[in-house]
Amino acid sequence: MSIDSRWFSTMFGWYTFAGLFVSGLATMCMIVLYLKRKGYMQHVNPSHLQDVGKFMFAFSIFWTYLWFSQFMLIWYANLPEEVVYFQVRWEEFQNIMGY
Repeated sequence: MSIDSRWFSTMFGWYTFAGLFVSGLATMCMIVLYLKRKGYMQHVNPSHLQDVGKFMFAFSIFWTYLWFSQFMLIWYANLPEEVVYFQVRWEEFQNIMGY
């Protein structure tokens, strides 16, 4: 979870699952493309790869939905003990972007 021991989330498991699933699909797609280029997977056609891309996009949207749901819940409930998680990440983003 987070390094901050006071932060907790009931959606963290789903959020982590969605992120890992998207990463797994991307890795699988890259391996299939590599093997297809080497001549081992001739039965894979562009339609298969497009379906994997659609599935990856769908889980990316699900992943974003979970992040926003968690953010909205913390913001709407005004939970100061959970705001720390987003505050640290927002400040790092501002430092990187130069705001």
